[in-house]
Amino acid sequence: MIEYVPEKNIAVQRIAKAMKQGAQGFIITKTPQYSRPFSKRLSSPIHQLQITDEALVKLFVENGISVKKVVLVAAVFPGLRNGVLDRLLTIILSPLPFSVSRLLSESYGLVLLKE
Repeated sequence: MIEYVPEKNIAVQRIAKAMKQGAQGFIITKTPQYSRPFSKRLSSPIHQLQITDEALVKLFVENGISVKKVVLVAAVFPGLRNGVLDRLLTIILSPLPFSVSRLLSESYGLVLLKE
């Protein structure tokens, strides 16, 4: 997960360089806790490097990689800590645009293409 990488621009540059023309990719990372209004978790030092989907998309685009889609990977019911309900919520929210499901997102993914 890219959230643990301190120099995200360097990491994205390396990913872009490794991708050949026409290559597709998928990267998953955590949704920052501070961007989730229903999250009551205190952010630990290891999670201070989380990055918003908008910022990560911008890094890839700046490095010549098209981001075809931002998708929900996992959602959580606020405060319940129930894996079954979280999975059900993920299934229900997955077809929606990420701009809607972001509020309950635990993690998201980028669909990448090097044109």
